[in-house]
Amino acid sequence: MERAGRESVIGAAVRKTAELLRNGSTSTSPDGGNAPRLHFMGEEVDETGKTSLEKATVTLIIKRSHERFLPPGYNKCAVVKKLHLQAVHDSWAAFLAGASPTFRAHVEEDDSGRVMSPVTFFYDLFWARLFTVAPRLRALFGDNMVRQSRCLIRMTCEIAGLLEALAAGRGTAGLEAVAHANIEIGLRAEHYEPLAAVLRHALEFCLGEPAWTPLVAESWMRAIAVFVNASVSVTVAALEDGARQETEAEQ
Repeated sequence: MERAGRESVIGAAVRKTAELLRNGSTSTSPDGGNAPRLHFMGEEVDETGKTSLEKATVTLIIKRSHERFLPPGYNKCAVVKKLHLQAVHDSWAAFLAGASPTFRAHVEEDDSGRVMSPVTFFYDLFWARLFTVAPRLRALFGDNMVRQSRCLIRMTCEIAGLLEALAAGRGTAGLEAVAHANIEIGLRAEHYEPLAAVLRHALEFCLGEPAWTPLVAESWMRAIAVFVNASVSVTVAALEDGARQETEAEQ
């Protein structure tokens, strides 16, 4: 596909994601008792009665029976603080604004004369890497740029927007909505290990130094853990519900 066409497709995904986040259209997950639970510790209420997450520690807890489906190194409790979520939000916003030296260097070295946005730079690196380390996933995404861009941009923007979602009382509904969309594509719990690893790799490379500080690295690691835990739990619960419904229908 021509570069202009690629920019158009990816740009459309960015605009759609921004609209979803702006409208808060990520509704509460329908999984009921199977949904991941959020636990807040240390949140405060200001003089207007609004809850502040300034000093809060947020823990996402999934069902113990779902823990065995998590990638190695993950556990059923994913913990993140406000400073981590703020660092994730700010570093992603800076990258989208073109502040990445890695991105600028790439643009300067590209003598094709074609325009490349930071998002396209991120998109190209992510999918090239993912299909290299997990070639089986190519069968799910193929060369469908619309499917690829919607998955990647929505996923990353929901993670980067988690602080705003929590402050607005939406919890992890946005992350869970991403997981449900990924189920429709064909993603399963085991696919989140390479997905998360490649996402961290792409972020580290694209943000580059000096943006990729130890704090930013830890912050993205923690935020991605929240995303993976929520996604795996939602995926397992949905497949369990589907199997249960099939069994009941056969009886």
